[in-house]
Amino acid sequence: MPLFIALSSLITSELSIIDGKCQEFLTLVQDGLEVSRSFAGNERFDIFLDQENPGKVLFIKQ
Repeated sequence: MPLFIALSSLITSELSIIDGKCQEFLTLVQDGLEVSRSFAGNERFDIFLDQENPGKVLFIKQ
């Protein structure tokens, strides 16, 4: 009987965006986000904004 092993990795990245450029950055990455989410094997790809510091952006990819 064949043995199948599923592996998953979790990657986090935190970025600091220049003051006043956060909305421009989010607009820029929006199209790329949809493309990344459509890749085979993608389990999750999310972007979170720090509500207390809008220049901090967290990417989570699994």
